[in-house]
Amino acid sequence: MTTTIPFALTDDERKAGPDEAMWQFVRVSDEYRKAFQVVSGIPNNLDMLEAIHAHLDDDAHIEYAQDASCRQRFGLAAWLDPAHKTLPRLKNEDDSWFFSLKRPVQEDRRLRIVDGLPLEFVVTPGGINFPMLLADETPFGYGRVRRIGPDRRYSSRPVCVAIDCSVPPDGQISVLEILANKHRKYWMDDGMKTTHDVDVVVEEVDSGSDFAFSRMHFKWARSVGATKYSTAHLWRVVCIDTLGAIGNQIADCRKKLRAVYQEIRDEKLFETAWPERFPHRVPPSPNGNRAPDGSSMLMALLKVATNADEINSSGKLPTVGDLVEKIDLYPKGIAHPAWAEHFQGEILTQHLPLARALKNGLYRWLGHTETTFSTR
Repeated sequence: MTTTIPFALTDDERKAGPDEAMWQFVRVSDEYRKAFQVVSGIPNNLDMLEAIHAHLDDDAHIEYAQDASCRQRFGLAAWLDPAHKTLPRLKNEDDSWFFSLKRPVQEDRRLRIVDGLPLEFVVTPGGINFPMLLADETPFGYGRVRRIGPDRRYSSRPVCVAIDCSVPPDGQISVLEILANKHRKYWMDDGMKTTHDVDVVVEEVDSGSDFAFSRMHFKWARSVGATKYSTAHLWRVVCIDTLGAIGNQIADCRKKLRAVYQEIRDEKLFETAWPERFPHRVPPSPNGNRAPDGSSMLMALLKVATNADEINSSGKLPTVGDLVEKIDLYPKGIAHPAWAEHFQGEILTQHLPLARALKNGLYRWLGHTETTFSTR
C-alpha cells in the first residue's frame, strides 16, 4: 500500500480483532516456523482435520492437522502454514483461533486439577446438588450446552468460572460473556424468565464456599506456567446470573477483575513479562514532533519483528536511511522528521526488544488485553 503515512493500516487491518494481531506475530516467529516445519512432515490425523474444517467458513481451507500441541505451545487452535497472511474465517463469529489462550475454567464438580494440561476429572461422591449447565469445549470455542444437574426450579441461573488474574482479564471476560449468553439461551428456551436484581460474585477460589473451585487444585497460571505449588491466589471465581442483564454484569466483572489483576501485579505475587502499558502510538520526539495521525505503533513493531535480523545484522545502530529501506519508516524523498530520528535512536534499546518479545510469546498479551492494530 502506497501512503504518505508510515505504519498506516488498511481497511481490513483497522477492522481486525486481537486474534488477527496475534497471528501476525506468530507467523513471523522463528519458533513457530521451526515447529510447523517439523509437524508438516508428519502424516495428517484425518479425523482431526475433518473436525477442524467443520469450524471453518465454507471457502476456508487448511492442510495440516497432526496433533494438538499447537494449543499448548502457541495457544492456536490448529497448525496453520505461516504463509497464511490472515487467519482463515470461522463459521461461528463467537469462535476464536486463540480460544485456548483466553478460555476461563468452567465450574465442573468432576474437575480436580487445573494444571494447563489435559484436565483431570474424578467422579464426585453424592453427585451434583444444584442445576448446572456445562458447555462442550472445542479447540475454537464452546459447543453444545448440556444439563448435568437435576431439574430444580431456582430463581437464578448462575454461570460460574475461574478467571486467571495473573494476566489482564479482558480476554477471559469476553469469553465468559459468550458462555453466559449460551447459558441464557438454554434457560430461555426452557421457559425461564429474566430477572433484574442480580449481584456479581467475585471471590477467591479457596474461599471455603460451596463452589466446586474450592475443591480443585490449581497448579498453573498463565504468567507462571505449570508448578508443583498452588496458584490459587492468582485466580478468582466469578459468577453472573444468566437470567439478568449480562452486559451490565460483564462490565462489573471487568472493573473488579482489572482491579484484582493490578493489585496482584502491584504486590509482585509473580514474575511477569507483561508490560505495564503498551505503546499504542508511535512515540514523539523530545521536542514534541509526532508521527502523522493514522500511524499504528503495533504495525511498526510488526515490521520491526519481521525484519529483526536485518535491522540488527551488524550489531550497530541502523541509520534512519536503513529503517526507511527496511520498515518504511517514512516516505522517501523528504527531510528526516524529528519523530523518525527519535524512533531510530531507540530502535535497539526499546523497539527491537519489544518486537522480538511479541513474536516470541508476548503476542499473548494482545489477546489478554484485547489489543488490536487500531487500538489507541
